[in-house]
Amino acid sequence: MSSENTIQNTNRSSPVIVWVCLSLFFVVNILQSAFTGLFDDEALFWMYGENLAWGYYEHPSMAGFLIHLGYQILPNALGVRLVFVLLTTISLYLILRMASVRNYLLFFAMAFSILILQAGGFMASPDTCLIFFTVLFFLVYKEYLEQDNLFLAILLGLLIGLMIYCKYNSILIVLFLLVSNLKTLRRPSVYVTGLTAIITLIPHIIWSFQNHHPTIFYHLVERNISEYRFLTYFGEYILGQFGIYGPLMGFILIPVTILYKPGSAFERGLKFSALGILGFFLLYTFRGKVEPNWTVQALIPMLILSYRWVEKRKILRKWVYGLAIISIVLMIGFRIYLVHDFLHLPKRVVNLSELWDCKKWTSDVERIAGDREVVFLSSYQRAAKYTFYTGKPAYNLESALTHRTQYSFWPEMEKELQGKSVMLFDFGDGSCFPEKKSLSWGHAITTYYGPCVNFRSYNYVPIQYLSEEVSFPKDSLVTISFRIINPDPDTLRFNLNPETSVKLRYTILSNDSGLIGDHEGMDISSLEVPGNGVQDIDLKIRT
Repeated sequence: MSSENTIQNTNRSSPVIVWVCLSLFFVVNILQSAFTGLFDDEALFWMYGENLAWGYYEHPSMAGFLIHLGYQILPNALGVRLVFVLLTTISLYLILRMASVRNYLLFFAMAFSILILQAGGFMASPDTCLIFFTVLFFLVYKEYLEQDNLFLAILLGLLIGLMIYCKYNSILIVLFLLVSNLKTLRRPSVYVTGLTAIITLIPHIIWSFQNHHPTIFYHLVERNISEYRFLTYFGEYILGQFGIYGPLMGFILIPVTILYKPGSAFERGLKFSALGILGFFLLYTFRGKVEPNWTVQALIPMLILSYRWVEKRKILRKWVYGLAIISIVLMIGFRIYLVHDFLHLPKRVVNLSELWDCKKWTSDVERIAGDREVVFLSSYQRAAKYTFYTGKPAYNLESALTHRTQYSFWPEMEKELQGKSVMLFDFGDGSCFPEKKSLSWGHAITTYYGPCVNFRSYNYVPIQYLSEEVSFPKDSLVTISFRIINPDPDTLRFNLNPETSVKLRYTILSNDSGLIGDHEGMDISSLEVPGNGVQDIDLKIRT
């Protein structure tokens, strides 16, 4: 091998560059947090923080807890993101230390060229805190490989628990590390690690059983109810991975991680973790859609291994610096674009209206609603954002064609609205309003709205499906049995609004072709369900 490819970089950067780059990264993210509107998901996670619990419908509890901490210091968008900006900066420093970086300029050129690190550097999301706890986990694991002691084993178990409190797929890191070094299973202390992780997760496990495991059910079943399209999902996954680890650096990180030959058990664990996560979700595309950020934990081992590979290769270093200059310029433009739409691209190309128009539309909705409470139809993120920007409560009412949301687990919000005069807002097609009134904003956002004088809803009432799997042959009468469960001590009545009747609406979905039919069924206005009781119903459907 030529000396050009093997020579170590003798022009080692000054440690001063570390503190300059980290300080710049921190300050830029603070400014970005202050001047960028909340993403829709961030608003929902903020609602988590306002209603602390050991778990939530979409995610475990860590993101909500950290948002709550920051929001107590600064009750604004910067406060929502404050802790996450700090954790990302610390994570970057710890990755640098773990990679034994000597060429600091090269490391930061690579790191600052990665989209997921730039975007996740300030966002209040489970992915951001997951990166932090995963970095700590790898640091302790590295020490644990060298020193088999009880303290490190307990600390590893604690960090496993904290990672899972961020996102469930954290368990993949643990599994792939074990596969990379099965000898660790011979250590008695590794079972202490497992026991510690379980103890750490006991509060969340109890919450999950109390609520019938909604988070697991959501990720395994409810979020994949749409029509399956493998080629689309597969292609989107491949492009998404090069995108979030790029826009250009992904063409270095991913191939280098594949080619890298580990020189130690720790490096082997890093490679197994990165490729294991990427491979696992590649296979998952055979089942359903995969969001690009689901592989975010792979960033840490990929960055470490890629840096170590590139540092030893002079030609490749030159390529990285060239790609970094282009990438960082694009990142600066991207950050400015998040604050202000200076490109005015068509909505079909890119749509970040959730950032640009949030203060405008929430203010207009507040003005239209007046003294009425606000209910959004199948728009739970906008309900959360409305509450954040106006300080007023809002509720989200799901339809049969959407999955449940966290609002389904806040029944008291819904019960408070019963019988009140509310203003309904629909960001869909507005088909539920007899006379459509609409309001539009600059980035092709339209909402339809209308008043409801005596609001009644039954989102909080569970329905248990009793029938086995049924088919719907043509020109036949099909009977479906189900049970209405009253969770309250008072009798549940459906005739509380004398102006309208209550009809049981049913929707038929096919795993192959999606929506088959959406119909009004039997009238249940006179139906009464005793307190803490049930009512079994047989619904007859003519096909």
